[in-house]
Amino acid sequence: MRRKVITGNSKRHRVSRFTTFACVTMVSSGLILGGCGGPAGPGGAAAGEDGAEKETFIYVEAQTPSVESIKLDGDFIGSVESEDAITVMVKIGGDVTGAFFEEGQRVNAGDLLFTIDDTSAQIGMAQAQASLESASASVASASASVNSANASAASAEANVVLQQLNLLYTQEQIKQSLGQVETNQMQLENAVASAKYALKAAQENEALAAEQFGLARDAYEDLEDNLDDLKDNADHMSKYAKQLERVKKRYDEIKSAQTVTDAVAMTGISVPGDRDSVQKVADYYIYSMTGSAAGSEYDLGVMISTAKSQEETMRSSRSSLDGNKDQMRLSQFQAAIGKETAKNNVYSAEDGLRLAQKMLEDYELYTKAVVIAGANYQLAGSNVGLISAQASQTQAQSGVTQAQAGVKQAQAGVKQAQAGVEAAQLQLDYTKVSSPVSGVVTQKNITVNNMAAQGSPAYVITPDDAVCITFYVSEKVMTELTEGQEVRVERNGTEYMGHISENAGVADAASGLFKVKAQLDGSVSGKLITGTSVKVTLATQKADQVMTIPVDSVYYENQKAYVYCMQGGKAVRTEIETGITNNERVEVKTGLTKESQVITTWASQLKDGSNVKEKSEKDSMEQGAGSTDNGKKQSESTQAKESEEAGITEISDTKRLDLEMQARIMQPEAAQ
Repeated sequence: MRRKVITGNSKRHRVSRFTTFACVTMVSSGLILGGCGGPAGPGGAAAGEDGAEKETFIYVEAQTPSVESIKLDGDFIGSVESEDAITVMVKIGGDVTGAFFEEGQRVNAGDLLFTIDDTSAQIGMAQAQASLESASASVASASASVNSANASAASAEANVVLQQLNLLYTQEQIKQSLGQVETNQMQLENAVASAKYALKAAQENEALAAEQFGLARDAYEDLEDNLDDLKDNADHMSKYAKQLERVKKRYDEIKSAQTVTDAVAMTGISVPGDRDSVQKVADYYIYSMTGSAAGSEYDLGVMISTAKSQEETMRSSRSSLDGNKDQMRLSQFQAAIGKETAKNNVYSAEDGLRLAQKMLEDYELYTKAVVIAGANYQLAGSNVGLISAQASQTQAQSGVTQAQAGVKQAQAGVKQAQAGVEAAQLQLDYTKVSSPVSGVVTQKNITVNNMAAQGSPAYVITPDDAVCITFYVSEKVMTELTEGQEVRVERNGTEYMGHISENAGVADAASGLFKVKAQLDGSVSGKLITGTSVKVTLATQKADQVMTIPVDSVYYENQKAYVYCMQGGKAVRTEIETGITNNERVEVKTGLTKESQVITTWASQLKDGSNVKEKSEKDSMEQGAGSTDNGKKQSESTQAKESEEAGITEISDTKRLDLEMQARIMQPEAAQ
């Protein structure tokens, strides 16, 4: 909320109103103190039939503190400034034939700003286009030469392809013949190798089978040991999970304790003094009992779930291993059978090896030599034909290369001519200059029918979206501001939202204040003019999720704040420490709890120890008292008349609240 500035006149007016209110209060107090000898004294209307004095109460309203965020807004005067300006330059020198905007006028992006005489640029364009047409004709002639050379090269290439196919055919025939030779030899060699391998394998299988039998027996014994270990580990993990569950149960009991003392007693351990809430005591109990492994209810739950999961995994692994026992027994029997089979295979492998070695020897001496000699003769004839065809192809490709070089030279001429056309078009475009952005013309440097030099500035334009808001704050406010913080900007009754874009923390040498910049959100095209003043509103202090009470319920004495709390039908004065205050709420740092019943209504008789009741009880009593005796009405009439004679008049709730506010304003001043 925004702070109100109290001027000198308004303060004097408030003092006068407070003085009047104080006089009325004193008269009322005098009547109350003197009541013992008046109508309310002994024997008066206020006495009962037995002479006992009637007990009086002050009817009030009360509420508990709220937990919420509170902030204090401040207003500052800012100015609209431009972040940057766009200078539109003259890109081609010449006479200015048109200038269409003046200083202070608004332009849109794409609007034509000025024009330059384009006669020279038009002549340059015509010359560039003629050069382009000549270069294009040269390209066509060179392309015809390339086509002729390509035809010759294609014929030579076809002949090469034919000879290559012939060579490939011959090579394939040779490959087939040699391949068959190699295949036959490899088959015979494989037969020898297979026989040797079979013999060796048969000899090794017997020893391997015996070794496998021993390994199977050892594996079975290891399996029995693993099953026992898994069972012990699973039982241990089950006990650990139950211990954690007992910690969780005790944690729930501690968390439900009514006070911190009860919670500490329930832990059974030494709890540090800084654990000042039941929740913190319960969390420390978890931390201590788990050896600092867990610090919260969630961490403890994760540990319990993990322990149970590990127990289940161990028992599942044991069940899986138990199913492998029969398979291992079967492996032992199979190893014994394999050992006997290997002995029989040795004799068969020796006979096969002798036969294979004899067949390989005969093939290498006779069949293989005849096949290789015939293949070499066919391959030599095919290679001679291919070499002759490739020589002719090389000569044809050389002619193609020369023709293509001529085409490239002609194409380079076309590109050069096209560049000339583009350059001429660019010069022509430079004679008409448009605004690159939307904004306001702040400077004009050209006039019609005068010469404009190339590179000279023609216009200066301030873009619409290049504005920022600059304002100055004190050092205390500056330290509370952060970049990105929301601000409200107001101009002529219209508000704009934005955020702080710069808070450099550097003081202005002249004023001692700190410069802050804000950037507006969204487009403000044409709405804010550079150099104008605006009102900037932002939070200078804030606190999140703190205890607050109505500002009207706080009293001050000797610069100390206090409130009245309703406890057991009594008004109890309670000193508090306040923080941020706005026009509606005040932050309470110490002195109250969330359950405190803070009296929010004001009464002149209210003091420490006063008898109080909530207004809701008074309303119920008034509804039940439908009829009263005439003597009571007469007594009330008499009291009202006497009060009127004493200068006491009734005041409305609105008037009373206004006087209350004046009294609260005067209390801090009187204390100072």
